[in-house]
Amino acid sequence: MKDVMRKTIAILFAFLCLGTAALSNNILGPGMWFWIIIVAGIFVGISQFFPGLQSASSVIAGFLSVVSVCAVLLGLLAATVGGSFRLDDNEAFLLMSFALVAVSGLTLVALCRKTKSDF
Repeated sequence: MKDVMRKTIAILFAFLCLGTAALSNNILGPGMWFWIIIVAGIFVGISQFFPGLQSASSVIAGFLSVVSVCAVLLGLLAATVGGSFRLDDNEAFLLMSFALVAVSGLTLVALCRKTKSDF
């Protein structure tokens, strides 16, 4: 059961990464982070079907989750510069998608860590 849950969250993480990268590309244009998010999401999604790569994908998901938390915090800080909180709809949706990437990535890391400790 835990294996099915881990695979489901990994695929959800991959789709969230692809959506976040697409929205980021629409707002900011393609850049280095656009490609990093896409490659990391695809790698994490595919690697759940290869047992030897699951620990590496857990590390990558954790790294991208930390980066996503930083992106959300810095985005919220940037929105408050000037004394008023202003975010366009697309920017708010981008921050929300980064938050979802962070939550799903940290959940995946926790599930992989729990699976390792069960052995």
